[in-house]
Amino acid sequence: MEYRCASKAGSRKIRKNRAPPLPSSMPNAHKPIRPESIPNIPLVLIIRDGWGMNPISAEDDTNAVHLAETPVADALMAEYPWTLIKTCGPDVGLTDGTMGNSEVGHQNIGAGRIVDQDAVRITKACRSGALIEIPALVDSIKAAGDSGKAVHLMGICSDAGVHGQLEHLYALLRLYKQLNQSRVYVHLFTDGR
Repeated sequence: MEYRCASKAGSRKIRKNRAPPLPSSMPNAHKPIRPESIPNIPLVLIIRDGWGMNPISAEDDTNAVHLAETPVADALMAEYPWTLIKTCGPDVGLTDGTMGNSEVGHQNIGAGRIVDQDAVRITKACRSGALIEIPALVDSIKAAGDSGKAVHLMGICSDAGVHGQLEHLYALLRLYKQLNQSRVYVHLFTDGR
C-alpha cells in the first residue's frame, strides 16, 4: 500500500507496505489477541509515548507519525499482534473528556485495570456527599469556625479538568455552608487549560 502527501512542494510518497488504516470506530484490537492463540514464548510490551494513531484520515496531513517513514514500526505491525488502548477519560480513571498523560497510562497498564485517579476519587466523594465523612477536612473547617477564623481555599481553577475541577470547588463551598462556616476566602489560580 502506498500513500501520497500533498504539500507546497508537491505530492510525495510517504509510505510503502504500511499497516492498514484504522477503521473509523477505532476498535480495541487491530489483530485480536486471544490467550489460546499466544504460544508460550517471551512477550514484549512496547509503550511508545506520543505515538498516537488517529482514526480521522482527514487529519493525516498534519499527523507526524503518519507522515514519517517508519519501516521498523510498519514491519513489526505487519508481522506481530498488536493492540490499541484508549488513553483518556474513564478508560484510564479520569473524568469524561479529560486527556490522559504518561503517568496515568503507565499506572493503568502496570495495574492491569482501570485505576481511578485522584480527581475522579474526589469527584465521586463530592457527588456522593462523602466529603462530610473526612475527619481531617471537617475538623479543620470546624476549628476555623470555632476560633472565629476564616478558611482560605487556594488552588487551580479550570473547567478543563486538567489540574483542577470547578465541581470540587463548588462541593467544598457547599460543605462550608453545611458546617456553618461563613468566612471563606477563595484564591484561584487559572492555568489556561
